[in-house]
Order: sequence, then structure tokens, then C-alpha cells
Amino acid sequence: MRRWFIAGILAIPVICCGGGLLYSRKWIDSFDNSADLDRLVAEARKHNLPMETKDFIDPKAVPEAENSYPLVEKLMKEFPKMGDLRKTIADFEPKRGGRMPSQTLAFLGKTKAIAKYSKYDAHKDYDLGMNILFPEFMYFRDMARTLGKQAEQNSANRDLAGALQNLTEIKMLATQLSKEKTMIANLVNISINMIYLRTTSRMMTWFAHDKQALSAIKTALQAKIPMTDLNGVMQGEFYYGLTFLRNFDLFGGTKAMTDDSVFQEEIDESKLQRSGLPKGVIQRGMLAAFIANTIKIQEIFQKETNTVEASRKADLYMSKVPVTASNAYPLLAITVWSNPGEAIERPDLVRKMQLQGIELLMNRKGDTFPGKIPDIADTIAGGTVQYKRTANGFLIYSFGKNQKDEGGPKNKVDRKNSDDIGFEFPAVATE
Repeated sequence: MRRWFIAGILAIPVICCGGGLLYSRKWIDSFDNSADLDRLVAEARKHNLPMETKDFIDPKAVPEAENSYPLVEKLMKEFPKMGDLRKTIADFEPKRGGRMPSQTLAFLGKTKAIAKYSKYDAHKDYDLGMNILFPEFMYFRDMARTLGKQAEQNSANRDLAGALQNLTEIKMLATQLSKEKTMIANLVNISINMIYLRTTSRMMTWFAHDKQALSAIKTALQAKIPMTDLNGVMQGEFYYGLTFLRNFDLFGGTKAMTDDSVFQEEIDESKLQRSGLPKGVIQRGMLAAFIANTIKIQEIFQKETNTVEASRKADLYMSKVPVTASNAYPLLAITVWSNPGEAIERPDLVRKMQLQGIELLMNRKGDTFPGKIPDIADTIAGGTVQYKRTANGFLIYSFGKNQKDEGGPKNKVDRKNSDDIGFEFPAVATE
């Protein structure tokens, strides 16, 4: 609905009075903002927002011996249709004496080779901005899922060393993505973190009575997986916005703001404007508004250390930005990356819950767990996390973003719509 409303606002000057409404300050503020663009560009530079390619892209190429990109590209050619394989990976349930299907094992072998690398650099032309869909990042997630399933199967077969090796390889995949400055890389990095945690929770179930194994899993959990830097993501998304407005007509103009399919079309790279500022009044007005609103959002995240609270404040700020011609682009672009807080906080919070879960398992008396645990600050819902004993285990969880107690993290049985986040023991049946 917002896209169509913005399209309507942009169309008003053409439809009504032969463009006479261009001078209506209530709706069309492009002239004022365009005149203020030079000052705002200077402000952007003070806030380390990249205005030129050299400000954003490291000219030094990653040495091929460290760069996994060539192998990832080769993997994508060898497995061009991932649908069936993804379903096989998702449906695979580890069991004692079990073994992954042959096609999945073939994919796993390629994954392990890629996981040995320390960096990932696709040498992308970032001036293409949002036209780059980054399909390889989805392969990183699939690789992490496969390694996670193999680690679970290792655990089912009492192969702790193998399981820990697969955990290490999941971490290496996340490390490779952690330097990427795109929102999609950030979200995939978070997803890989959660795959790592889901894997450790199921390993804990298989090794629930093995203190030595639990201690090793604890050590693995204590070492945080590198996360994508949010400030770097903001720089990347800002650079894409600047690229779009520099090349407004080339990327599809107003149509691109109301039709996502435009961003899937090939464009002539030789026609890209790679530096300087847009010349059109509408584009210059949008860029001025984009810079001004980006700086406000950046300042919110710099002042508020809790990313969940920072995201709420950012969303509140953006909800009050008036719909005008100049604000049309920032209202579309900034709302995409002003609310990553819960996703960013989630892995670390779940990790703390799992570490507490290991303490419960290592110090329980028989099959009895204590009635309470030390407080764990709930960085998503506020307050402290919840702890409940169950018939044969326990739950440690946050109320989640909606701040409502829905009985614990969702599962396939009785909490399908739960927004709660956390750790449950046992995580899988151990036969």
C-alpha cells in the first residue's frame, strides 16, 4: 500500500494542473531539499557515509588462497537447482547409525572445502546496487544447514570430534560473510548463527549425560561467532541508495520504486554514473532527504547500545517522516534496514540461555532440575528470561518481540504461532 501511495504522490504533478502542484510545499519539497544538498553531502562525509566508490570498496583484492568465492561460484554451477536438495536437508532427521543421503553428502563435501577458507570476496561491482541479488548468500545458508545436520548425525553416532569439527566449519562460513556490507549478508550471517545454536542445542540432547562432551560444547558456545557490523551495513545500504539516485532513470525511476521486478532486469554497466551527484531536481531532493534521514537513524543506533531498543526508536522516527516527493525514496529504503534489532540480539541471547542449560545438565541431581535459575537479562522483551521445568526437561525463553508469554519457542506440536525465543531441553528425541 505504501508503494502505491508514494507512486500516487509522485504522479500528482503530472496528472493535476499540468505540473502546477510542483510548487505545493506540503507535498513537493524537492526544490528546497535540492538546494540544501551540498550542505548535506558535507554532513554525510562527517558521518563516514560513502559518497564515492573509493570510500566504500576496498581496492585490494583478497588473495585467491584465502578467498572462497571461486569455489562458491563453482558450487552454484554444480548445484544450480537446489529445491529438492534443500527439502532433503530440511527433512533429514539424524538417528543412531544413520547416514545422510548420497546427494547431500556430495554437497557436504563441497561445503567442507569452502569452509576451510578465511575470507569471501566476490569482487562485486557494488555500483549496481540493488540490482545484485546475491544468490550465493543463500548457498552459504544451505551449506551451514548441511553442516548442522551432519553435526547432529555425528552426535547421534557418539562422534563428538566430528560434530565439533562441523561446528567449526559453520563458524568459518559465518566469518567469511561477516565483512560483507549488505543487509542480505547480515541476515544470512544471523541465520547461520542461529543454525549453529540450533545444532549445539541438539548436540546437548544427544550428550545430555556426558559431562566431558557438554564441557566441550560449552567451550564452543563461549566463543562468539563474528557478526556483520551494523554500521558497515548502513554504509553499504546508503551506498546503494546513492547509486540508485545517481542513476535514477537507468535503474527504472519511479517504476522501480513501485515494482520490485524492475530490479531483476539487466542494465548496461557502461552507462552507470559512478561519481558526483544526480542532476535532476527530484533525484537531488530525494538524495538530500535520504542523507538527512540516514544520519538521524545512524545517530539513534550510535547512542542506543541495545539494538532492539534502537530499532524501535528508528521505526518510530521513520513512522513520523511525512510522505513527500523527497521522502519517497528514504521511506522505502530506510525502513528496510531500520528494524534489524531483534535479529541481531537473538543469537547472543539464545547463546546465554544455552550456556545456562549446560550448567543445569552438568549439575542436575538425577533427572531433577532446580526450580529456578540465575537471572538472564532479556535484551529483546525486557526484564529477565523465563524458566520452566517440563515433564522430562526444561524451557528457558524470552517472550520475544511481542512481549507476550506464548509458552516457549514454537515447535511442531503445540506452539505453532509462538513468538517466544529460547532453548528447550530435550531438543530432539534420543530414542
